[in-house]
Amino acid sequence: MDQAGGLRAKDYRFPSRLHDSPHLGMRQYARHGHLIFHLDLAKNFAEIESARRPMILEVIRQQVEALRTPLTAVTLSTLPRKSSPLLLLLHWHGFAFDDRARPPPEVHERWHKSPLPSSALQLNADWFAIEQLDQYMLDAAWSLGAWQLTREERRASNTVGASGREALECRQAFGDDPLVRENESHLVDEAPDRARLLAAANALGYVRWLFRPVANGLWRNAGQDDSLLTDGSRAPPCPVRPRPLVGMRTSHSRYQLGRVDRIVLT
Repeated sequence: MDQAGGLRAKDYRFPSRLHDSPHLGMRQYARHGHLIFHLDLAKNFAEIESARRPMILEVIRQQVEALRTPLTAVTLSTLPRKSSPLLLLLHWHGFAFDDRARPPPEVHERWHKSPLPSSALQLNADWFAIEQLDQYMLDAAWSLGAWQLTREERRASNTVGASGREALECRQAFGDDPLVRENESHLVDEAPDRARLLAAANALGYVRWLFRPVANGLWRNAGQDDSLLTDGSRAPPCPVRPRPLVGMRTSHSRYQLGRVDRIVLT
């Protein structure tokens, strides 16, 4: 409780930003093996920042090491307001038996495998400029061998003239199922403020980053990239620098990371 202002956690827009909130960590549940992975975010970020290591890259690597499952895509979404919570979505490739859909013993039914759900992780870190988050995502995309990093600046979807598609894309950016609003089977949700973030993004707009990793991912044989090491990664530091925000109602900025040095004949 805030003694000075008499405020409780529920009085804040994002309660998990408070140090006395019950949501100080994130847990990653995997359907296969009943795996539980816990991170103390406050301690984790403090250690990463003090060592000047890219925090988002470290969180991704820890998740990959714990799950040992190929990644297909990584997205990060947040509000255009400093120190807003960050929503990191990790999209996995694979299938596993879903304990939640396991038929009871008395029912003679086949137990089917289901696609692995994506992971929604909330990162509560102090940041002061979108370019700072750009650098974090550039470091992650570069080290994990992505061909490019895309940054999208989106306007509020509840403004006059906004299309239904904009509202749908906002929901997707913050982990909602685009087909069934109440369905959460596609997601392992460890982001306590995700619904609040989505509501605020509808009113304020949002920024979203996307890349497809080669290292620990599916894209090792998807093309030729002469900047990659043999394992699909790249050695730091990332030579590409962040760009200022465009500031339009909807804009896309693409950072080219990969390259082809050879002449390709087709």
